[in-house]
Amino acid sequence: MLESKLENFVFTVMMAFVMVYAMICYNIALTIGGMRDAVLLDAFRPRNDDHVSGCNHPGDVRL
Repeated sequence: MLESKLENFVFTVMMAFVMVYAMICYNIALTIGGMRDAVLLDAFRPRNDDHVSGCNHPGDVRL
């Protein structure tokens, strides 16, 4: 097991990164309809979420 506080901190940061990355990949895969190789790289691309805040009404969603 982990022996020092530094090892514990590094492991925690790495696990948090991996879990967030996996959740982003999962959400992209749900959006495009399946897991593809491109999803793994697409997870690192910044997103433009202006379409969410710029809606005039609920039916005006641009993807």
